[in-house]
Amino acid sequence: MATYYRKLRKGIRFYYKFDFNSKTYYSKCIYHSKREAQQAEREKYNFLEEEKRFGKQDKPLLLCSVIDDRLKYLSVKYSEKHKQDSEYHLNRFACFIGNQEIREITRKEIEDFLLDYSEKLKKNEVDNYQVNSALKNIKSLFNYIIDSYDLVIRNPARKIKPYSVKRMLKYIPPDSEINKVREYFNPRQKLLFDFVLSSGCRINEALNLSFEDINESYLILYTRKSKNSDRVPRKVEIPDCIKGLTGKGRVF
Repeated sequence: MATYYRKLRKGIRFYYKFDFNSKTYYSKCIYHSKREAQQAEREKYNFLEEEKRFGKQDKPLLLCSVIDDRLKYLSVKYSEKHKQDSEYHLNRFACFIGNQEIREITRKEIEDFLLDYSEKLKKNEVDNYQVNSALKNIKSLFNYIIDSYDLVIRNPARKIKPYSVKRMLKYIPPDSEINKVREYFNPRQKLLFDFVLSSGCRINEALNLSFEDINESYLILYTRKSKNSDRVPRKVEIPDCIKGLTGKGRVF
């Protein structure tokens, strides 16, 4: 048995890997210390030994416990905002139905939770965007647990459809209004505005740009192909507004 580590975006994380009964077992790279990974490794090994001696047991999986597992995984793989959103909706779900055994939760209980959530939002004249976010997080929770624990169950939320929401038409201001607003910018804001306008990048790409990403003829911007996915680099020609600009750290 042994523990290993990897350097991730959020720092060093540990995982374990060992062979038992001609089969290799390994964990996700989510542990903050070698000791924590070793403790999880011992628990997994002892569980497998008991399972071999006494037969396979259906270990209880309580909702609050699997939510903690899911949040620990999200804290390593995704952004803090995504983790906080998931924590809010999943804890709200757990408060509604109680700390049940995960395999006993039914589609009807999930639908009752979503309906109750929607009715409370409707009283405050709020649309169902948060309800759909809660549904998405519940589906992801069950998919994660089924995969992690090799459960022979179906996701009870898999066929629940999102609630309808009102689609608002986005207002696109004309150039005259944009230029009028630009007059009130300070020098730093004007530089940021001109950079986004000339490069066509997203505002977050510009705000995350560092001087280390700027080369002689091009710069590197990092974007996400989909929500909460890994950042992907792409080359962009250097706009005239930042040519010759030097410094350390972030540009904007």
